[in-house]
Amino acid sequence: MNSEQQNEIFRHCRPKNADVLMMNKKVKEDNDPNLQYARRSERNTWAEDFEETLRSSAPYPISYDVGSVQNTDFSEFTYTEFPGAGVWIDTQSREINCRIIDNASKIDGGELGDYLFEKFVENITDKYQLDNEKQPIYDHVIFLPGHNLMDLVDQEIIERLLQEEDDVVIKPHPLTEYEVLRQIAMKAGWHKVLWRDVSGMDLLKNCKTVYSTTASEMLIVGAVLGKSIYNISKFSAESSGVYQPFTRILTVTQKREGKEAAIQKFKNILACEWTGLAFPFNDNPEERIKKYFDKALEMREMYRPLSSGRGDVDKVSNKPHPAQIPQGPKR
Repeated sequence: MNSEQQNEIFRHCRPKNADVLMMNKKVKEDNDPNLQYARRSERNTWAEDFEETLRSSAPYPISYDVGSVQNTDFSEFTYTEFPGAGVWIDTQSREINCRIIDNASKIDGGELGDYLFEKFVENITDKYQLDNEKQPIYDHVIFLPGHNLMDLVDQEIIERLLQEEDDVVIKPHPLTEYEVLRQIAMKAGWHKVLWRDVSGMDLLKNCKTVYSTTASEMLIVGAVLGKSIYNISKFSAESSGVYQPFTRILTVTQKREGKEAAIQKFKNILACEWTGLAFPFNDNPEERIKKYFDKALEMREMYRPLSSGRGDVDKVSNKPHPAQIPQGPKR
């Protein structure tokens, strides 16, 4: 089947969110207190311009910003924005995504990794248009995800931090509804909750410790800038965070080997051409995307299930053999 025939099938058999585009995603100004939305920053411009290229290159249907919910024999791709003004393409299989990024982190990036790391740091800005006026400096900041992902946060970790670290503050996501803000403040105290429009990147650059979830780019950027990073996601749910393949490596490496080792692994990831990452400062982002799709399909073939379930066999085998059934007293 050629690409033209595939595209014809995709046009008639599309996944639910296949027509939602990054460039047309509905966002609202945060002027009306009933809307609670912020406008995207210019950081995403290149990714939006690159969107058509990556979508047309995908061998399977591809959707913007949807969670990965398929097995290792995935049949769809997805993509989302990435810090550093980039975009990240991944499969609908969380396991495949983790293995691709994990493998890439172990390949020495050399001088290319050093160069791309510098360019990445130069392009660290807020994803949304936020208040960049000079803010107080806080040493320890909790960066929460949007209100739709609050169930990902381990509330007991938050409660312990608020109890034991009296100087910790909470930075809500820019797209946090006011009612959720009120609930957070009732638990933490209004004096510890910063307003959602405050620049998260400014806070991060000036703090010492970053607490966040696998759904946030703050753990990635925090590790890149040499901050102490801590994952506050529920362990049982952390794979629902889109950036988990990266945060898993960075948090574990920083804890076991130190901050410099975590930075080196990120350099390795940036230098690898088949991670699904593409940036405006890459020499040939189109070629990187092609190599990614090839690698993803290679990993799919390697890890797709080769056996099926046991069906009703176990149900039958768990029944006691007639000889094992206790017999009543003989009369």
